[in-house]
Amino acid sequence: MSQNKVLFFEHGVYKVTNTIYVPPGSRMVGETFSTIMASGSTWANKDDPKAVVQIGKPGESGSVEWSDMLLQTQGATPGAIVIEYNLNTERGSGLWDVHTRIGGAKGTQHQIAECPVGSINPGCMAAHTNVHITKTGNGAYFENNWFWTADHDLDDWNSTRTAIFTGRGLHVEASNVFLWASGVEHHALYQYQFNNAQNIFAGYIQTETPYYMPTPDAKTQPYGRSDAYSDPDYAAACPEGICDAYGLRVLNSKNVMIYAGGLYSFFKSYDVSCSDPNAANGRRDCQNQIFSIEGDSSVQWYGLNQVGALQMITIDRQDKALWSDNLAAYPNTIGYFTYRV
Repeated sequence: MSQNKVLFFEHGVYKVTNTIYVPPGSRMVGETFSTIMASGSTWANKDDPKAVVQIGKPGESGSVEWSDMLLQTQGATPGAIVIEYNLNTERGSGLWDVHTRIGGAKGTQHQIAECPVGSINPGCMAAHTNVHITKTGNGAYFENNWFWTADHDLDDWNSTRTAIFTGRGLHVEASNVFLWASGVEHHALYQYQFNNAQNIFAGYIQTETPYYMPTPDAKTQPYGRSDAYSDPDYAAACPEGICDAYGLRVLNSKNVMIYAGGLYSFFKSYDVSCSDPNAANGRRDCQNQIFSIEGDSSVQWYGLNQVGALQMITIDRQDKALWSDNLAAYPNTIGYFTYRV
C-alpha cells in the first residue's frame, strides 16, 4: 500500500492463523478466486469472536479496492468474523466479487464425512459472522457478493447435503452503505441484519433459510444469542412455537431502501415438500416469519418476493402480510411496500 502497488493473490488457498489487517489505501485482486482460509485457535471461542480479514480499524478513513477472491474456514472456527469492515470510506472504494464460501469443499474439514445431515458437530461450527460492517464502516460499497454457508458438499460427486453451522450472515451497523447484487444464505440467526443503521440501499438481494431448520431452529441452534451483537430474541418472537432464521431483520434503522429482493425458505429439515406448489394442502409453510421490522425504523421495498414463509412482513412482532393474499405464480410478491417513509 505504501508503494501504491496492487497486491496480487496468485490462484491458490492461503491458510492463515491470525487476523489479516488491511490498511486504508490497499488494493487487492485474486486470480480465479484465490482463497483465504482461516484455521486454528484464534477463532475457537464463539463468545470472543475475531476478524479473519479486518478492513481498516475503527476510526480510520480512506479507501480499499478488493476483488475476485473467496474466504473460508477450516475445522472448528465458531469465533470467526470472516470479514470485518471498519473503514470510513471514500468514494470509489469497495469490494467487488468477494465471497465467503463456508464449508463444503476440500480442505475445509466441513464435508460430508465430518458434517453429515442430522448431526450437530462442534467441529462444524464454522463462523460467528460472515460479514460485519461495523458502526464506523460508513460509505461501504459491496457489489456482486455471495456470503454462503454450504448446504451441500461441492466436491462430492452427488452434491450430498451437509450440516454446517454459522451464526450470522451480513450485519450492517453503519450509514450510507450500498449493497448491489448480493446473496446471503444458510446462517442460523439471520441472513441480513440492518441494526441502528441509516441510508442503506440494497439492490437485488437474495436469501435462503438454512435447510436444516427447524432441526435445530433459531432458538436452539448452537450459537445461542448475544446482546452485544443485537441478535434477534426468537424466544420472545415465537414463545409457543418454532422460529426459523430471518431473511432480513431491520432494527432501529432509518431510510432503508431495497430495490428487488427474494427471501426464500424451501426446506423443513431438508424436506422440500413445504414449498411445493402442488402439495395437497397448497400451503407455503416452511417457516412463519421471514422479514422483521422492529423499533424506530423506516423502510421502502420495490419488488418483495418470497417463497415458503406464511407471513411476508412482521412489524414489531405483529404479522402484516399473509402469503396467500399475495401469491403470484410460484413466489408471493408485493410490488411496493413502504413503512414510515
